[in-house]
Amino acid sequence: MVERRSAIRVAVVWDALRRVLDARQDALRTEGHDRPLEVVDLGGGTGGLAVRIAELGHHVLVVDPSPDALASLERRAAEAEVSTVVRGVLGDAATLLDVVPAGTDDGGICQGRLGVVDGPGQAPGDGAA
Repeated sequence: MVERRSAIRVAVVWDALRRVLDARQDALRTEGHDRPLEVVDLGGGTGGLAVRIAELGHHVLVVDPSPDALASLERRAAEAEVSTVVRGVLGDAATLLDVVPAGTDDGGICQGRLGVVDGPGQAPGDGAA
């Protein structure tokens, strides 16, 4: 039953994220910018979402505190043939602005990670997805 709930949760998150990505891409095109989105995945770990986003043609920076997870991300991206558009860096919410300067990305995701901070206010940023 836990696996089924997890699969449903992943499908719902992906569906919502896909709509946001598509809307942001459409907005950029309307503004005359036909380019891939630059997406930050905070706490993206092994890249479950990052690789899927990259397969849509976007660039993804995964910021995660685990070297092992980032190594798995690298393997997963290579297997999906998106290594050129997925990059992982060591970091966390506290160091996010050190590795991703403000205003350099088109959006970010932080799915399922707020359990590791005492409150959402501890994560930097304006809360925009």
